Amino acid sequence: MRNIYILLLIVAFGLKLNAQTVVSSTSVPSYNIANEGDLYIDENNDCYIGQQNGTLKTLGNVKNIVSSDGSVTISKINNVFDLKIATSGGDDDSTNEIQTISKTGITTTLSNGGGTVDETITSMEQSTSTGVITYYDEELNSSDVNVVSTDSNNTISVGSDGGAYKAFRIIDTYDSVGNQSITTVFSKLSINKERINIGSFSFSFDGDIKVPEQGIYEINYSVAFSNTTGGFSFSDVQSELRLNGTKIGGSDIFIAQTTDPVSSQSGSRTVILNLLPGDILNIWSAKQSGSGTIISEASGSGLTIKKLS
Repeated sequence: MRNIYILLLIVAFGLKLNAQTVVSSTSVPSYNIANEGDLYIDENNDCYIGQQNGTLKTLGNVKNIVSSDGSVTISKINNVFDLKIATSGGDDDSTNEIQTISKTGITTTLSNGGGTVDETITSMEQSTSTGVITYYDEELNSSDVNVVSTDSNNTISVGSDGGAYKAFRIIDTYDSVGNQSITTVFSKLSINKERINIGSFSFSFDGDIKVPEQGIYEINYSVAFSNTTGGFSFSDVQSELRLNGTKIGGSDIFIAQTTDPVSSQSGSRTVILNLLPGDILNIWSAKQSGSGTIISEASGSGLTIKKLS
């Protein structure tokens, strides 16, 4: 560190000499704005030093300025300064020498005995099945981040690429034909038109709708009938929603059908169910009492299923 300090000091000193090289021999003795400690060399190599009171003091004729250890020499020849710095006597520490830097893979190497440095490697991966992102630090310690919350009743799921996915699933169907006879024996109500199907519901066009995945679903169904018997008659019609062939409790719709004149009656019902993939839903109806002739109304019956979560 001693040689470096002298080098910086002498270079700064040399710059000062270059900046104030020419001072005429007649004006030097009366020079009144000299800076304390500054050296002035005239064209005759006479050297002066600035004093505290701003005057110059003669130091004599100067040909060379040499550092105390002889490593730095400043010479003035024909108003040109020549700076020489000796490099001998430096330390033997290879870590502070000029180095050539090279890199192979993650390893950076210093050529002059400076050693090598390996980059710190971190990594991150995501599970496409759970959506969880795992981060590994330099010591392979891991930490996880959930893209999709594992809290119950979360309506967001994990998509095929591991990202958050909000699946919108809905199907809306209806009976465009009608004229289906309703007897005292329960029969499946015909549903033949699909208005919208988002989310891969399976629709058989005869009244069956198959659910594509597990979840909480809102199911709304409606029915409409006419009593076509001449004169006055009265009949009760019961409809129900069935899941995989079994009646869903609390899904009944009761309609009283009268004539005189011929009348049409309708009703609707909504239920919320937890369904599994492959579950099949449909509407069943039967006449419970009365002598009227009951038929379904065209565009009066329908089944709508929407996934909530």
